[in-house]
Amino acid sequence: MSDLPPVWGSKEEALANARRLLAYDPNASIEQAEVVIARDPDSSEAYRLLGMALRRLGRVEEASRAEENAIALAMIEPKLFEAMMAMTEQNLPKAERLLRERLRDHPDDAAALRMLAEVAARTGHFDAAERLIGQALTVAPSFTAVRNLLSAVQRVRDREKDEPSTQRSSVALDDGLSGEEIYVDAVKLYDRVVAQFPERTENWISYGYVLRIIGRQDDALEKFRRALVAQPSSGEAWWAIADLKAARFTKEDLATLTSLAAGADGPATNLSQLNFALARALEQFGNYKDAFTHYVEGNRLRALSSTHDPDAVSRHVDRSIALFDKEFFHRRDGAGDATRDPIFVLGMPRAGSTLVEQILSSHPAIEGVSELPDLPGLANWLGNGKEAGFEDTPYLEKLAALPIQELQRLGRGYIWNSGLRRRSMKPFFVDKMPNNWLHLGLLLAILPNAKIIDARRHPLACCVSNFRQYYAKGQEFSYDLKHMGRFYADYVRMMAHFDELMPGRIYRVVHEDLVEQPESQIRKLLAHLDLPFDTQCLRFYESKRAVGTASSEQVRRPINREGLDQWRAFEPWLGPLKDALGPIVDFYPAVPGMSDR
Repeated sequence: MSDLPPVWGSKEEALANARRLLAYDPNASIEQAEVVIARDPDSSEAYRLLGMALRRLGRVEEASRAEENAIALAMIEPKLFEAMMAMTEQNLPKAERLLRERLRDHPDDAAALRMLAEVAARTGHFDAAERLIGQALTVAPSFTAVRNLLSAVQRVRDREKDEPSTQRSSVALDDGLSGEEIYVDAVKLYDRVVAQFPERTENWISYGYVLRIIGRQDDALEKFRRALVAQPSSGEAWWAIADLKAARFTKEDLATLTSLAAGADGPATNLSQLNFALARALEQFGNYKDAFTHYVEGNRLRALSSTHDPDAVSRHVDRSIALFDKEFFHRRDGAGDATRDPIFVLGMPRAGSTLVEQILSSHPAIEGVSELPDLPGLANWLGNGKEAGFEDTPYLEKLAALPIQELQRLGRGYIWNSGLRRRSMKPFFVDKMPNNWLHLGLLLAILPNAKIIDARRHPLACCVSNFRQYYAKGQEFSYDLKHMGRFYADYVRMMAHFDELMPGRIYRVVHEDLVEQPESQIRKLLAHLDLPFDTQCLRFYESKRAVGTASSEQVRRPINREGLDQWRAFEPWLGPLKDALGPIVDFYPAVPGMSDR
């Protein structure tokens, strides 16, 4: 043992002493770390030092337990917890800044090292990711999440062995954490977080969303209700309850929401959420007229921060139709990445794409990876960082000017980045980002062998479902009935163009047909994908996979007709939507001016 006794002063002095002792007297370092833990059992730094000292003495099992405690405790420290939230929200620059600040002060924090490695991997910096993974494993060799990340990175590296290393980072895309294991870990994390910070409304709400994603609806409702104890006027908590199919509002809830939504003060976002929640409550009580009034007000408030330009979307579709003709693809025959792994399910939001993905991911040959931002990210990169399709950008012109080899590089960029989200060895995966229809020409140019499924739903049912949905971000076309009708019409125009250009290339799943004839429609879909029928696809609702979209509850139940005619309750007030849609409603599921398919 060292001649230096454990420090009994401040925690900072004791931790500094443990670090000093670690280099030459691990036993003394253990004694010092245990002094800190006795006084502060939530000190992640003390457990981290304890683990390092124990491992130096070969006490591996004890070291692993100390390392696990250090990691769990680190995750509830404000900076690291905020970084994790930034990653789940796909805000990688913020996450990277917070993690680097954390590692500057705590360079041996295995949790921070793993998260920063994930950021590096998500942005295509695989060398940096592997270095950070190595550092994390040096600190905590048994850290399972780091080993899982290493396996994912190695799978991606295996795909690029035959390609120059310079081709991987220039198509780097922002993304957040994904994979079912993050939600399982998050439940354990939130148990600690809400116990330590019970007054923080946002933690209870986030906890509830995690529980909803993994199918624990009753537990999610309990957490959302608990958030209202911390902040009774929280629009986010009220909307979270409203958006749970299993939840029922009481008359007392209705009275409270009516009072809160009438308030003129407060942020527009909170008032918007309160109006959406009140609208759902009024629906439950059969008052559809007043419910629609509050949907209109909720969307009006939501639109105050929107820059959506329906004319820009129409111009993008016009330019796409003009550019992507037979000659365009003839000149690029054989270009792009030839892989057959991806299955794209696209179309309007709220059109059944989550259901299609859940059915397909129940097949033993297909993995569902939810909504990947990679294809829109490539389009935005070509458009100088602007949201291609929603803004006027040089995206299409730059795409038209790309040499053949560049199209292959972009295709490989998509495959490399999507490979990080794949958690199995299944041969196919589903990317169900609905708005990928805006980038259909790009998709076909860089991934010519990808399968494409258009999930289509009755225009009024689909648009009303969007109008009733509060979106935390994106889908800004849905805040106005006229804008939404135009968006749906532009989507139909784009898909009709490619149907004429490449007959049979895109497979259409009509939601109503799938609901009425599930087995025959699923058989046809799998046949189109050249896959054998599997009965598990009929029992898709038994799947335990995490589902993070607004349809997470529907896909955990057998197919039913519940939502098919929901829009009819609001039909008296849909005039602006019908006008914007034009003849599309009458022709559905066919397209005006085209033969029935």
